Amino acid sequence: MCGRAEGEYAILNKCELRKRLKAERAALDMSDAEKKSAAICAHLISSDIFKNASAVMLYLPIKNEVDTTPIIEKAFLEKKTVLVPHTEEDNIFPVILKKDGILLTGAYNIKEPKDRVIWDGKIDLCIVPGVGFDMRGARIGFGKGCYDRFFKRYNIKKAGFAYSFQIADKIDAEPHDIFMDIIVTEEGLFYCE
Repeated sequence: MCGRAEGEYAILNKCELRKRLKAERAALDMSDAEKKSAAICAHLISSDIFKNASAVMLYLPIKNEVDTTPIIEKAFLEKKTVLVPHTEEDNIFPVILKKDGILLTGAYNIKEPKDRVIWDGKIDLCIVPGVGFDMRGARIGFGKGCYDRFFKRYNIKKAGFAYSFQIADKIDAEPHDIFMDIIVTEEGLFYCE
């Protein structure tokens, strides 16, 4: 199983853990991040979950998040519908990403398509960023609850993307938190417990 040594960070609350993991991710060497991102994407691309998906939603990375570019390229190659989040007033809406579409900076400095065509069809898989996860599928985001609200509106298979050092022993989930179905790190793809 992926993750850190038993008990490390166990005494930190959610806010402290978020701060610590954000700092660790920011300090990650660029070449190391590229290698780990490539491995993470390869694990997902080779999975049946990805192969069987017609419409895939993912994030465009910021601040040393796992780079999703290989998945975007593979999805376009396989003629899948590629969606990214557009955020308005802390609510996420899935918008279509076109292969040669123009990107602008949206809410929270996140890139999104200039032409915002909201998708109203089925979404088979959503690749979710996070500051931290545990193997039950609990997630620490940036504290706004955008993805939690989104997943209350959409029934989607959820894949949390993280470097292995972002996997905590246990995250104290709150009642509104939505859990991931799978976690993908450079060490493999793991179904949540």
